[in-house]
Parts: sequence; structure tokens; C-alpha cells
Amino acid sequence: MTKQPSSTKQTKPPVENWGDTSMPPRETVTDTTVYIIGSAALGSNNINGEINDMKDYLVKEIPPMGFGAKDAKISYTKQKAEKRLSDEVESIAVGIIESGFCMAKITDKDDGCMDGRGAVWATFANAAGKFVKKWTKAGEHLRAKIAGAGYLTALSMKNALDSHVKSVDEEITEVAEKLMGEGVICGTHIGDHQSDELTDCGANDNLEKIFKNGIDYFGNITNVIQKIYTHVGLAYDESAATRVKAGWAGTVEHESYFKGSNGVTRYKRIMDYIATQQKKIGADYPISTSKHLRGGHNEAFVVLNFCEGKSFSQPAFKKQLQELQDQFPNISEAELPQVFVVDVPRIVLLARTMAKGRKDSDRAFDIALFAGVAFQFATAATLTDGSLRTFLVTEKS
Repeated sequence: MTKQPSSTKQTKPPVENWGDTSMPPRETVTDTTVYIIGSAALGSNNINGEINDMKDYLVKEIPPMGFGAKDAKISYTKQKAEKRLSDEVESIAVGIIESGFCMAKITDKDDGCMDGRGAVWATFANAAGKFVKKWTKAGEHLRAKIAGAGYLTALSMKNALDSHVKSVDEEITEVAEKLMGEGVICGTHIGDHQSDELTDCGANDNLEKIFKNGIDYFGNITNVIQKIYTHVGLAYDESAATRVKAGWAGTVEHESYFKGSNGVTRYKRIMDYIATQQKKIGADYPISTSKHLRGGHNEAFVVLNFCEGKSFSQPAFKKQLQELQDQFPNISEAELPQVFVVDVPRIVLLARTMAKGRKDSDRAFDIALFAGVAFQFATAATLTDGSLRTFLVTEKS
């Protein structure tokens, strides 16, 4: 059974950029053709076996970030200009996002990267602490997603809260120990494009550059965060932002902080910690996984999710596009658009954990939360040109 989406025409969002006003307004879809979204978008079983009710979620498009690396390959604007993202495919993709169908219950306690590509296998430690691989099926290991996963996002919080006395690799281990002490463990990923020093995780491989961009674009980032806080009813604390900027500036200025470190050394730190903890627990079910991602980046959209215990399932999004591919037969599977996903509740959890036990934990939480959210946009400013269409997802009360 299929049904027409409730909105068959893409309305033009306000011409507003939250960052660099030099970015031209994006072209919007004005096609009036009716596209069939499919039975899944009506609330039938999704790829994770959960039944969704579209009435549960409020999906609101907000202006694109508006600043970033102008030469970045990850770009909505370039996909449209180069005709890699057709109006037909875009309309269907937006309909799927706005339907709420891809929202699903998180099944795993660890987290992963916001990367929009699909995983082909997962590496995890067994009860003996030895690494093994398992081929994954779409929808397996659905976990919260943030830039570079939890350890790097939490590191951005530590960098705002503390002075540096060790190297970045050592501090990643400290962060992992802090989080695990409170029962929070995070995941990671690699990909086909890895090398001796690169993991194919953009957030990990470009970590130093992300902190530098975080400072360079701090005014833009702050402007975006203020607007998002207003959208979801959070209080903005200017003093917390000031503290984050100062802490990150210290990170950038610390001459030896990143010396001898690269994506692979940081990845190994995380994996060694996961193996150690798995051996301590001795459980058969993996406490965390490293997913191996495949393919190129075609992210055209960003979903900022504020729903507790839920995430936007990228495999479900891909499956829906594949099921509707007869409507755009000239588009290959490799060319289908992808979605970056940022699960804000996970950032909140990390911030609470990093603030716990400090002298002024409430104040530390405000700083850590701002740092964690800012790190998402600093990462986006490093890996994209800031033109991706962006959607906020909240639960209806």
C-alpha cells in the first residue's frame, strides 16, 4: 500500500544564513509532481522492526549552517549545481525525513559518528579482549550518532574545562576512563579510504584542524547555537561560550598537544580501551563496536535530533530510497543522497558525565554542553561548505 506524502510541493524556507552571509541562498525545489513515499512512511514496520507514528515527531527545516570550507566535496550546493541531486530525488528524500519514519529506538549503549555512509562490518572485542569482525545487516547496532563519536566530542568538553598537561592521545584515554567510570562507553569507525595515518573518519583525522576552525568560526558557531537553543527552549549562557573559546584557544596554541598524533594513533587508543574494558566485563555481547564504512560521501542533509532514546536511522533512509528507485532509474545506488545525524541527547549525557564530580558541576555542565554542540558545527565547518539542508527533530508533547 502506498500513499501520497502530505506535502507535494517543497516550500521555500526563509532566505537566511546563520553564519557567513557571503553564502548565496540555495535554490529550492519547486516541482509540483506528486511523488509516492511508500508504505513505510505511513507508519508501517521500519528497518529496525519498530512501528512509527508520524504524529509523534515534529520535523522543522531550519536554514543551512552557512559557513565552512568552500572547497569541501560534501556540499548540497555542489550536488545541485553538478546535477548529482535531482529535484525528484531531493523531494522524495525530504519527504522521508519529514515523515518521521526513520526515527527509531536506539538499541546499543555505545555511540558512533554522524557519517552518512553505510557500514559493511563491525569490529568488536570478545570476552577475552580479542578483536573479531562481524558482517552487519542494515539497522543492526543502531546507536546514537555525533561528530567523531563520543570520545572526541567529550574531548572537546575536556579541552574547554581543563588545562592541558598531556598529549591528545593520552587525554583521549583519560576521557574514556572518566566516561566508563560512569557507565558510558563510546564507539568509533574506520572506512575503505584509511591509510597509515588516516582512519577515514573525517572528525578523527582532522581533529587539530577542527579545533582551529572552531576558533576561526567561533562567532558563526555561537550565532547558530543561539538560534537552535531558542528553537528548542534552552537557555544560552554567554559566559559558557567564552570559556569554551578560551579552552579551545589553549588547545590550538599548545605546541606539543598534537605532536606525533594522527587519526590512526587516536583510533588505536580507543580500540585498546574498548578491548580492555570488554575483557574486564567478560560479556559476549560487545559493549562497543568499530564500524567499517564503505563508499563515498553524498551527504546533502543534516538531522539534528532532540528525541531522547531515539535516533534517525540512516539504513532505513537508504532502504526507503532504494525501494523507490524505480521513480528515478537513472540514479545509481552509489549516487543516492545521505544524511549526517547529530543526536543531541547523547551530547547532553556526555556533558553531564564530564561535569560530574567537579566543584561547580552545574557551571561545568553548561560549559561542556556548549563545547559539545560547538564541536559538531566546527566539524561540519571543516568537512562541508555549510550548505547542507538541515532539519530539527523533536517529539510532540
